[in-house]
Amino acid sequence: MSPLRKPLRTQAVRLATCVSVALFVVAHASLLAQPPFGARAPIDVAPVERGEVFDEVRLSGSVQPRRVAHLSAEVSARVEEMLADEGDVVAAGQALARLRGRPTELLLEQARAQARDKRAALDELVNGTRPEDIAQAQADVVEAEALLALAEAEEARVRSLFESRTVSQAEFDRASAEKQRAGAVLMRRRAVFERAEAGPRVEAIAAARGEWEANEARVAQLEEELERHVVRAPFDSVIGVKHTEQGQWIRPGEPLFSLAELGVLRVEVALPETYWRFVAPGTPAELTFDALPGVARSIPVSQRIPLASQAARTFPVRFEFENDGYRFAPGMMARATFELHEPGAPTSLLLPKDAVVLAPDRSEAVWVVRQTAEGQQAFSERVRTGRSFRDKVELVQGNLAEGDLVVVRGNETLFPGQNIEVRRDGGEPVAQAGGPGS
Repeated sequence: MSPLRKPLRTQAVRLATCVSVALFVVAHASLLAQPPFGARAPIDVAPVERGEVFDEVRLSGSVQPRRVAHLSAEVSARVEEMLADEGDVVAAGQALARLRGRPTELLLEQARAQARDKRAALDELVNGTRPEDIAQAQADVVEAEALLALAEAEEARVRSLFESRTVSQAEFDRASAEKQRAGAVLMRRRAVFERAEAGPRVEAIAAARGEWEANEARVAQLEEELERHVVRAPFDSVIGVKHTEQGQWIRPGEPLFSLAELGVLRVEVALPETYWRFVAPGTPAELTFDALPGVARSIPVSQRIPLASQAARTFPVRFEFENDGYRFAPGMMARATFELHEPGAPTSLLLPKDAVVLAPDRSEAVWVVRQTAEGQQAFSERVRTGRSFRDKVELVQGNLAEGDLVVVRGNETLFPGQNIEVRRDGGEPVAQAGGPGS
């Protein structure tokens, strides 16, 4: 025999011995795990329930801000003051930057002064003539009447003398002219009095009002132009990017800030068309976030957009929620879980998933606890299951009824006729177990 074959044969014998021992241990592992004869094997049970089977659909999406704005200047000016920086939380209407507006301020002061003058003139017309002026005009009329009476008397006297050829034609003519002049003065003074008493004409008041309103419009225009020199936040938001700095010259349309609303966030997922009829605004879903383990929110659908992606045949579905304390941020991965119930669908018997034991031939069975003369025992029942969701599975076929207790923990080592100690959900022992065959 070759000196090399002897060591090889020895090694082969040793290897075969080790394999035999391993197979023996594996073959008897289940027996070694069994409790001593007569001992009760502790098991956990759960009842067979009746309920509705629903589809549990999980969709993923991203957290997005509800609103995003890119602010720009409306006028050409130099940045005089920056009032906010990146990362600042700002309120709606808060000033973020001021542009130089001194020339506009001076024009505004001038327009306001002119508007005040026009207003004063209008008020004077609206209020009418002062009582003192009316009294003065009335006194002028009385004076003119007296002068006219005097001139008439003088003219009558001179006429009599002229007819008796005592005075010349020239003196008579002067007396007649003085009478006419006194009459004209009286007419003029009466017109002034009547105008003072009647007050300004409607047309004059309307013209003055138009001039004042035109000046007021100019004031409003300049105020609006001056306001455009202040850049304000359009809504409660957080500044993401600052595009300029103090001293820089800005033209209309050039960006100043980019900001996003974080007080209210949005999650958008793509809904397959298969589930279109099950999901509508108000349909509840549970949202979880990869960045925040253990945080879940039940949020109804806010929008279902009826415009499908032609390639994927999916519809955008949106959720909106308050971001209290700014715990959530745009860009986070979000997952939405829907419980989609078929309207009017019948109920089914539901088994705990842990109760189903899969045999090597792919057949399914469960261990059912029955009350016998010898005590509580577990019996294997062949079953066929259907749809599953969460920790439940639908019973399609099997000799089970609602309320039967099935083994959910400890069923891997059970064998018929073994004494068992039944516990419900890992708690205290159950004294009796009912159901068919008990």
